[in-house]
Amino acid sequence: MCKGRSRGMSYSTGDGLLQTLSSLPPGRRFEASPRDLILLIEGGSLNTLVCDESYAKAYMLGLLVYEPLSRGKTVCVIDLDTFFTTYVEDYAERFPKPENLVVVRPRKAELNAAIANICSTASRDIGLIVLDSARTFYHLERETRAEAAAANRKLSLILALLQKTVMERSIPVVVTSLFTPKIGSKNEEISSKESYPGSRLLEKRSRVILLAWQRESFLEVKVARHPFDEGVDRRLFVKLV
Repeated sequence: MCKGRSRGMSYSTGDGLLQTLSSLPPGRRFEASPRDLILLIEGGSLNTLVCDESYAKAYMLGLLVYEPLSRGKTVCVIDLDTFFTTYVEDYAERFPKPENLVVVRPRKAELNAAIANICSTASRDIGLIVLDSARTFYHLERETRAEAAAANRKLSLILALLQKTVMERSIPVVVTSLFTPKIGSKNEEISSKESYPGSRLLEKRSRVILLAWQRESFLEVKVARHPFDEGVDRRLFVKLV
């Protein structure tokens, strides 16, 4: 197994990390540092994170949140499914400067106001904005088939507002989702074609798409989309602690 910070490996950007990863011999497994994941996220852009289960999603968000918090930046999380809130409460010691972590848990009727408030007050003091998650968004919004189109339009508007807000400030936005379970596919490898709520909109607007699923004591992360083309379809492993 190749460790992410082994001798001769040096990178300070996502391109550098993926360049290192793409230069490995075929079949060589790459174990990255948990703090390396933030390097894959693009500032001033929408980034999609899709996981196979809620704990993996919360764990990866925790890793992404760590870096801006450690720099004294504010992190805003719109927590629709409340799982991340529970994760923060259970593992508070994993978050530096927790007073800078702003978690909003809006009800369905309050979501528009929450998005508008974040967009209107966003400044360079914000290091990361998270919308967690598209799956819960659709669950809240699309209670009947007749509401499907309206839910898509609303999510499209939310993504457009967030993208416009962060573009000039180089603030990354991470939107999460969970894979849609498929009957008979439990043991099959997740691919970039796996379905997930919001996939059409997120794939259209996102600069970076990361797919992640739990493999025993590791998270396997696949780069499904990235501006650094040579890094696409590469995989890295992050140890769960």
